[in-house]
Amino acid sequence: MRFSAAGIILLLHAAGCFYVPALDQHGYTACEQDSDCNVGRSCLAATCVPPPWHDDTYGQRRLLVLENETPATLPSGSAVVFWVGESGMTLALDEVPSDSRYSYYDAEQDRWQILPVFMDTFDDRYGVWVPLQQPLAAGGRGALVWMESNSGEADEGPYINPADVFQSYFNFGEREPCETPWLCFGTGAPVLDGSAIRIADNQMMVLSDPLSLPFDLSFKLQVNGTSCQSVFWGVKGTKNQSFEPPMFGFNVGSDRSMAFELYPQPDSLSPQLTDLTTMDTKLRTYRIHAGPDAVRIYRDQDLLAVETVDPPLDASVDYFPYLDVDGDCSIDLRGLWRTNTPVGSVKITPESPINFQLFD
Repeated sequence: MRFSAAGIILLLHAAGCFYVPALDQHGYTACEQDSDCNVGRSCLAATCVPPPWHDDTYGQRRLLVLENETPATLPSGSAVVFWVGESGMTLALDEVPSDSRYSYYDAEQDRWQILPVFMDTFDDRYGVWVPLQQPLAAGGRGALVWMESNSGEADEGPYINPADVFQSYFNFGEREPCETPWLCFGTGAPVLDGSAIRIADNQMMVLSDPLSLPFDLSFKLQVNGTSCQSVFWGVKGTKNQSFEPPMFGFNVGSDRSMAFELYPQPDSLSPQLTDLTTMDTKLRTYRIHAGPDAVRIYRDQDLLAVETVDPPLDASVDYFPYLDVDGDCSIDLRGLWRTNTPVGSVKITPESPINFQLFD
């Protein structure tokens, strides 16, 4: 079914919007209810329409659609990440103008809000972490954000506020080591070194705030040195300096080989061990996405491994993030953050950008 442009314009004018749509490209189709419409659109006067334009000082908007490929509901308040950069990522660098910001439209309340985000930045790419505004069932698709741009203001941009994105976030360039809730053990104490905390030989840092499964935990760090004896970062079942299972995380050995060690139960005597790659000395984000039956391991945007855990991880205990260094090596820790999502993957797809147009 097709509608005249004049009819659609009057319809959107009544909804408080002056956008002139390209009818054949943007899903203005017949409907009886919201479920008949594509993601990001609702049924108004028997026609699927997008939300009213948020701010006409921004000349373009683009919907990012989220698909939940995990086996459980993604809860409201948790965060997901997509990457902007070279080929194979969600968006290319030149597709995201410097003034881009991220907004969400609540159709039930007919209300827009500008969302906080966190940017995990590198020289040639960055990850954008976005908090979910509505729960999304397994297999479901929903609007993640509207990316607004072309404001004409070079100093405009995203609202960066990681404290409102994650369940916990630590920027180690802005705090002293060993302050509550962080505990330190070993010889001496880690020290501030530029924009990071340096953890050296025979030193350990433990976060005393517990995590419970499932969780998605990221360490942004750099490993220095070439003759490490043992360097480890991950989680364990105690907040003291002991190494009592359950515990799991990344391990770097004397030949700089990197592995993932997993002791799933309190009585585990030997680890489930996965060889990963050779450790380099670049600044990286290492991510552990853990649930009772599976662990997904990432380095930057790349999925390194998916571990099926048998026997399953003990879901009744608390887990404490920690970093431990032994040998002629050190870790420069810049950040740590975590969110609570079920283990699995999500898919984020950008729709085509839409330009704002005013009546003459």
